[in-house]
Amino acid sequence: YAREPRIYKELLPIFNKLVSCEFGPTFFHCPIKDGMVLKDMKEEGYIMCDKFKQLDFSHCKLVFTKLAKFHASSVAYYHKNPDLVRELGEDTMYTTKSELFVPFTKTSLKCFGKVLSEMDGCERIVEWLTSRKDDFIKSIADICQPKSNGLNVLNHGDLWVNNMLFKHSNSGEVEDVKFIDYQLTRWSSPVQDLLYFVWTSANEE
Repeated sequence: YAREPRIYKELLPIFNKLVSCEFGPTFFHCPIKDGMVLKDMKEEGYIMCDKFKQLDFSHCKLVFTKLAKFHASSVAYYHKNPDLVRELGEDTMYTTKSELFVPFTKTSLKCFGKVLSEMDGCERIVEWLTSRKDDFIKSIADICQPKSNGLNVLNHGDLWVNNMLFKHSNSGEVEDVKFIDYQLTRWSSPVQDLLYFVWTSANEE
């Protein structure tokens, strides 16, 4: 995705200055078109948590705090340069124009229906789900569009544990988090990042 190098190079440095907060690894010049060279955060003690284990409250709280600053920075900068933010926040995934979205969603719904079919008492839900595939696709695409009445921010777009680097103290307490993988940024409601993160990465705590 050509937009990700631009996020690191053009937006994150500005966002960092707006709120005195670093949201991702430092970007270095790369001679390869659309290529990226990022700082190795392992040298500073950052690690990627186990993607098969959901995050506890302290990790989630830190993510929410950093995410709030990221969203706020995008709104502040939008008032200065709306064209750039909208350009880098154009949805390329959850739109019917995407070659991946429709088949991906249909396959996901099919798998979901298969799981439900193996559960007692879910027969009617499976039947309803199967008959409403097109409605689901349209609803998802509509939800991901910018809101004409309401708050829009630059969403990370793929905010789950595998796209975060955490730093811990010697005693094991989490101290900081940085986000990576900015390929699916999207200018829309901040609720999308919040719900996506909670459902994919937060434990029951």
